[in-house]
Amino acid sequence: MKSDFPEQETSKNLQSVEIDAPLALIGRASLDLTRTFSGLIKLGIIALTTLITRSLEPNHLLWHGLRAQVAKSGVRLFLWATVLSAGLGAVVVGQMLGVFTDLGAHNYFGTILVSTVINEIGPMAMGILTVSVIGTATVIDLASARTTGALQLTEANSRDQIYSIVVPRVVGFGFSIFCLSIYFILMTLLFAYLIIFIENIALSPTAFINQVTEALSWESFILLAIKSFSFGGIIGIVSCYEALVRPIELAHLSAATIRTVMESVLLCASIDTLFIAYLLL
Repeated sequence: MKSDFPEQETSKNLQSVEIDAPLALIGRASLDLTRTFSGLIKLGIIALTTLITRSLEPNHLLWHGLRAQVAKSGVRLFLWATVLSAGLGAVVVGQMLGVFTDLGAHNYFGTILVSTVINEIGPMAMGILTVSVIGTATVIDLASARTTGALQLTEANSRDQIYSIVVPRVVGFGFSIFCLSIYFILMTLLFAYLIIFIENIALSPTAFINQVTEALSWESFILLAIKSFSFGGIIGIVSCYEALVRPIELAHLSAATIRTVMESVLLCASIDTLFIAYLLL
């Protein structure tokens, strides 16, 4: 039966659409997020098992791809790492240490530097730098080759393709972030002491190095290595998933690169949170 008040019925329908639209958007986003992380986990497990089962084979394909990825994702980012370390060391750490000296807390320099720069900022900053520059470039290169037909993905040789495409990036990104983190930390400490020297703070280089080394522990080196390779593995898996597994068109490459950065940063931050919780226990 038709309503005697068509304006009221139309108004109710519009209100229903306005209410259902955000719920539908949230539902689609939740389903897409679930499918994405499920796919990332599956690809990560396949890449890990492929690396373990085939790493001892007399095949130079992995090492050739690994060297190429280290050169691409590590050597090319040294200049960017230097700029970031100069900004962090000179502007942030140097000024912070100057304030600590004014407050008479200069004995805590080493503890602050180890807990902030070495344990947290170093690997996370290099991870973000890697996914922003190399991760996005990887998505564009692989997705372009896939959509144009230059890269043929078939079920028959999927293991070989994962071994030659995914595994070198996962391992190479991790090794690059580890090396970049060490370089970034050393340069940050150098620029931090440069500010201390310019501001004429009564702290000798020997005393500065002693404070840092005394605050270091074996856990700092282990955490640095685990974080670096974890972040690199995440970035490699996410980049390859967005470029090779997820349906994509050339017109949507920009959206794929944005997803790569967001998903990688989210997963890396989640892993870092677990490490922080472990240190606080």
